[in-house]
This record gives sequence, C-alpha cells and structure tokens, in this order.
Amino acid sequence: MRRSGSRSWSLSVSDEATLDQALYVRDALRLDTSADLLAPPTLRGIPPDRSHLLDGQTRAEVVRQWTEWWRS
Repeated sequence: MRRSGSRSWSLSVSDEATLDQALYVRDALRLDTSADLLAPPTLRGIPPDRSHLLDGQTRAEVVRQWTEWWRS
C-alpha cells in the first residue's frame, strides 16, 4: 500500500510467496504498470529480462490482466 503523502511503500500479505512471484513475473517480463497509481514500484534487484517471451498484443493483455489481478 502507498501511504498518502509518501513515496514509500509498505506491503503486508498472508502469502508472501505469491506476491514475490507476481512482482518477479511483472518485472522479468518488463510489464509497464506505471499508469496504475496503485501498482508498486519495481523490485530492488530487477530479474533477468524475459520481455522477448511476449509479443505486443499479448503484452497489452497481460498488463491488463496483471493490473486487474493486483487491484483485486
């Protein structure tokens, strides 16, 4: 969650592995979720670039689905 008036983030979840995996996949695929103000920033240690695994149309759909999942 992003605290009002702050640039820092604090995440708290019951299943940390799922969160770690979701953020890893987002960052490895280089999914641009910057338009979503609720999306957390990239991980500190950015994983290897796997963006070549998605074509343009698929990438757009994955970004939409990832953002929808994150907000839920």
